[in-house]
Amino acid sequence: MVTEGLGHTLFVEAGAGSGKTTALVGRVTNLVLSGVPIASIAAITFTEKAAAELRHRVRQQLTRAATGGDEPAERAQAARDALVDLDRAPIGTLHAFARRILGEFPVEAELPPRFTVLDEVQSATAFHERFTDFLEGLLDDVASARLVELCQYDKFGVERGVRRMADDFQANWDLVDERVGSTLPAPVDDVAWRSKLERACAAIAAFQAPPDDKQAEVPSEFARHATRVAAAPFGQLLRMAENWRTLTFARNNAAPEV
Repeated sequence: MVTEGLGHTLFVEAGAGSGKTTALVGRVTNLVLSGVPIASIAAITFTEKAAAELRHRVRQQLTRAATGGDEPAERAQAARDALVDLDRAPIGTLHAFARRILGEFPVEAELPPRFTVLDEVQSATAFHERFTDFLEGLLDDVASARLVELCQYDKFGVERGVRRMADDFQANWDLVDERVGSTLPAPVDDVAWRSKLERACAAIAAFQAPPDDKQAEVPSEFARHATRVAAAPFGQLLRMAENWRTLTFARNNAAPEV
């Protein structure tokens, strides 16, 4: 049915090693032999390795049809024509297919005509640069300078948490507008939070650790840090945390990949 039912739209679900790729190769080959141009067939897979194998096996089948002598002249010619165009056919990964479409319609997609796609390392480097520029830009904003100071003070892992939040937004960019929105929630009254924090810091500062306690310096360090950022806009931090929580929920409840 998969290889012969060319006039039907099919959804095939099967386990590993059950012959899905073989069936796909057979379907593509039969479409070509029936007169469908190879350039009109999109065969998409997930990995570069699988895409290379798929293209190789399609080439083998078309070569056999073109030179084996078992096919009628018309079908053999269709196979030969497809072999000429095979390297330009949209057989590859989902990312490669998307890049192909954007490359053919850059103006409509509002992209530069000769845009390039970053690899994993280049993408990570570019994101780090954007994140650093973002934090540095906030330092020019009086209202945000204290928040940046709080985030960059790494003694208690705050900066790592904020960077993780940024990484989550980057990895789930397609959910940000839908789940988080373009505007932040209403400001949070942080007076009560500040009062509790001040009392906690005072208690920590007054704590007398045993002389042999290797963690004895932590309370005093925490108290010094709390004093340093006493004017930090905790309401902003709370809103950031709420957006992070919302996005994490959206990611965990998104439809699974198929």
